Amino acid sequence: MKKKLKSFCLLIILFVIIGVLSLLGLDLSLHRFYGSAEITPQKNYSNILLNRKGYRGAIHESKQKEEIRILALGDSNTFGQNVNTAEAWPFLLEQDLQKTSNLYQVINAGLGAQGIYGVYHDLLYFDSLHYDIAIIFSGYNDSSPTSLRTGGRGLNGFFHTFGHWPILPTLLYEKANILKHGLNNLTYVYMRDRGEDIGDIKIPYNKNLLSLGLGFLLGFVSDILSSTNKLLAANESYELKDGPKDSKEYALFLFWIKKTFDLLIEKNKNIYYVIQPKRGDTSKDLLVKNLIAQEPYNNKIKVVDFSSLIEMSDPTLVPDGLHFNLISNKIIAEKLKEVIVSK
Repeated sequence: MKKKLKSFCLLIILFVIIGVLSLLGLDLSLHRFYGSAEITPQKNYSNILLNRKGYRGAIHESKQKEEIRILALGDSNTFGQNVNTAEAWPFLLEQDLQKTSNLYQVINAGLGAQGIYGVYHDLLYFDSLHYDIAIIFSGYNDSSPTSLRTGGRGLNGFFHTFGHWPILPTLLYEKANILKHGLNNLTYVYMRDRGEDIGDIKIPYNKNLLSLGLGFLLGFVSDILSSTNKLLAANESYELKDGPKDSKEYALFLFWIKKTFDLLIEKNKNIYYVIQPKRGDTSKDLLVKNLIAQEPYNNKIKVVDFSSLIEMSDPTLVPDGLHFNLISNKIIAEKLKEVIVSK
């Protein structure tokens, strides 16, 4: 009886191993397919376009001697929502910089819906890329003074454990939406935000059992992380010297951006913090500027103020009022190139 039970358990373990390896093989095949896919606003698979290492574009192998490696961090506008890989500003910045020196390489580590919490945890993971310069282009997703966006790669335990970014779960969810509604979730959001006619179609997130389960699990983890972050911020929050009166309201954001700056300074990285083109309340940006003006940040971090660079209400530059297109990304890349080369 014990031998049969042991054999049965071994058989189950064998099936699980074979199943996991099969899914991993399928995921790798999907990465090869979607990694080279051209996208349009109607075929925009967001985090499915990340490579197996978790960032967008070609995989960067070991760093070459004298190479100047730049890590671009931030939200969907760094990632390049609604544009192809070669139309996102990190890729365009690399092209512009290589006109001055072919030693420059730019890695696009942006991710949709990510804020400074996600940026900090990306830095912990992407340390192996041995980058020299960090560009933080983030802020829109942390616009609320009383809460913090805690999503990002930090919630993907599989990625952090095995170093492989899985795209199969998201792909299955989006394909299910296409079969059921005729369009995926991202296309639905894009059309809705542009005021296009979508009839009676509604795609509430977590509609099927798979997404319900994943949504519950991720939501539960997110709640725990959010609660933990609030406790940390409450214990270590601070008021900026001579800063605006609402600094306490943004204590959670300031806590994590300070940790991000401290981590980069500890690793002796060159740091560029970009004030994103103006969109809504700007009090948070004033707080960050005030923080960077103090020791030890004032000589370590370069503030790049793009608040007036692009008019967010101009549909020729920002078609959906939030995400940049090729034209605006070119403007951003050119300005960043000027700042980096001048230094």
